[in-house]
Amino acid sequence: MIGAARTAQPAVLLFAGALALAILAALTWQRGHAYVDAETLWRDTLSKNPDAFIAANNLGGILLARGELEPATELFEQGLRSKPDFAEGLDNLGLVRQRQGKLDEAVSYFNQAIRRDPKFANAHNNLGIVLVQQGKLPEALEQFREAARIRPSFAKAHQNLALALERLGRTDEAVNEYRETLRWMAGAQDVALRLAWILATDPDVGVRNGAEAVRLASAANAATGEKDARAWDVLAAAYAEAGRWDDAVRAAERALDLAGPSATAEAREGANARLALYREGQAFRSRPR
Repeated sequence: MIGAARTAQPAVLLFAGALALAILAALTWQRGHAYVDAETLWRDTLSKNPDAFIAANNLGGILLARGELEPATELFEQGLRSKPDFAEGLDNLGLVRQRQGKLDEAVSYFNQAIRRDPKFANAHNNLGIVLVQQGKLPEALEQFREAARIRPSFAKAHQNLALALERLGRTDEAVNEYRETLRWMAGAQDVALRLAWILATDPDVGVRNGAEAVRLASAANAATGEKDARAWDVLAAAYAEAGRWDDAVRAAERALDLAGPSATAEAREGANARLALYREGQAFRSRPR
């Protein structure tokens, strides 16, 4: 029947990570944008004043970003010896422990940072990430929500909140948080495509919005030069939700062409199944979580 929709298994899109919980951390250090070589600046500062806790934290942040965990740890601990209540240093030690897989220790450091500064949005966000890793989604949700409340422009917190809500099956709330993410991070094409996919394929008619899905997916497709299989795949689903069957078929065919041999067999099978639906005048529906 034209205009019908079919509920299926969760889709494997033609791009990696489409349905993954890609949690985003926030490293806490005071960035020295005005200096050509911030590392040299902070090392020089510490050589002259070993008690300069901000310099120790900033240099540690640079090393942590490079994956040099042990020297970064030494610097964060050096800063905390000078200022034991330095929330930023505690937060960064939590990030080190997280990367080392020592999640309980990471939770302890993030909680210490929050106790010293309850309005420290980064620490709430980072604590939420570790709670997700520990399988504690409801608790993580509250940390992401608090981070976004404290700093409404914190796009990563909104995105993490959206991802957690989606994992919990609360896609109606997730949609609002994805919209907030794009409000503060307008160029985030992955977020736009994720939101478009939900708006196009969610089983709940109250969540779906074909026109918005087409707008988001079209913009993301244009931003990628119309050469990205994932954007075409999502755009096809959006066109189908909007009842634009011919456009949906063309977009799905283009997605398959662009995916080429790099797509997994499972991804190609799913894409071909969706294409068959569009040819029959049926929209695709994701399975409820």
